[in-house]
Amino acid sequence: MSWLTNNKDVVGIGLALIGLLVTAYTVRLARSAQRRDGFMRIHEALLAPDVQEGRRLLFGIGSLDDVPAGDSREHQLINRSLAMYDTLGYYVRQHHIDRRAALDVWHHSLREVTSPARVFCDARKSARGSGSHPFPDLEWLLAEASSYRARRDCCTAATPTASPTIGSVPNKRTHD
Repeated sequence: MSWLTNNKDVVGIGLALIGLLVTAYTVRLARSAQRRDGFMRIHEALLAPDVQEGRRLLFGIGSLDDVPAGDSREHQLINRSLAMYDTLGYYVRQHHIDRRAALDVWHHSLREVTSPARVFCDARKSARGSGSHPFPDLEWLLAEASSYRARRDCCTAATPTASPTIGSVPNKRTHD
């Protein structure tokens, strides 16, 4: 007991350091959970039926002649889908969600919409007489996705293979 009495300052400092470490760990866990929740919310929003329909319409754009009129429902759906991608880009840039998680899930889709999105944005800028990009974080996200390599078969296979269809994935069970 005399050691504790003689070293109470050291013990106090040690306990304070343990408290700081526990606090830092708790803050880190909370931040990680917030980023994961943010990703899930934007992911769900990107899977909303109207956003998916906007992406499908976007895939049909090859030239300025393919861009729907600005007051059409199709134009609004495409605009909404690009706005959601822009929001995803903003969240990733601001570190509100994890870059790797976002790009692991969305890099193929982002690559596929790059050309049509640029045509659509050019048409939108031209119609509004504005030289600024309507979706600045989308442009950044498209650039990130263009060079992103996921740690999945889609990006790590030595030779490209056809994507398996649902039901063609081998059964990993070794016994019945």
